[in-house]
Amino acid sequence: MKFPEFIIAGFGRCGTSALLLNLSQHPDIQVSLPNGTETRFWTQPPDFVKNNLESYKAKFYGKISGEKTPGYSLRPHPMKSISEHIPDIKIILCLRDPVERALSHFELHKRFRRIKADEVFKFSNHKLVINESTYISYLKRCVIPFIPRENIYFHIMEWAKKDFVKSIGKVYEFLGAEPYETDVKHKILPEGKGGEGQYIEFFKNTSSYYIWSQKSYVETPQSEKNKMYNYFKPFNQELFEFLGYEIKDWGSIKDG
Repeated sequence: MKFPEFIIAGFGRCGTSALLLNLSQHPDIQVSLPNGTETRFWTQPPDFVKNNLESYKAKFYGKISGEKTPGYSLRPHPMKSISEHIPDIKIILCLRDPVERALSHFELHKRFRRIKADEVFKFSNHKLVINESTYISYLKRCVIPFIPRENIYFHIMEWAKKDFVKSIGKVYEFLGAEPYETDVKHKILPEGKGGEGQYIEFFKNTSSYYIWSQKSYVETPQSEKNKMYNYFKPFNQELFEFLGYEIKDWGSIKDG
């Protein structure tokens, strides 16, 4: 039994499941997959964590092991507890164009009937799904105070879509894993969950692990997207300054 070497701690709707499932293709990497793909252990109250550490550690074995729970990055207490018990933990944070992430979050709420199926996205009505895209706010409050910068890796969804093999290779390097040729193929998914689109499918042995959409299923007026782009602009700029580079693949204001 041991603690994991890495945790994918955020952010939701940014490809965390795709990354976790496909990291497990590597022969030296083992991942914990309870409750779908989320462990959620460190979101529990301190007494629960203290009394269940051994059962948590029993989930991990092998050379490099890990788990993922995007909610760890949304509140200070999970990251604080992780840092106290696993001081050398490596944290992976997945980022995505904040507008697309918010719309994907909105669509998820529709899927689970938290929002009416016919409701149209409006910037003024859905601040909760919007605010979870202000990544730098959560980094400053919930991650940076507890995790050294050198132990944090940012996995950019748009870059992974362009070249997943190169992108996941950098994650392998961050984790100290040997280079490994990930099995990936591209395909077009027919109409179904909202229309046709370019997808990437990943495999381990003969099992298909995950299909990753290139676009949001939510049809949103450009005027509402522009409101979000304006809202996110200062947060994105502060994030880019922290990262030391700009993510030019993220969208910008357009006519319409």
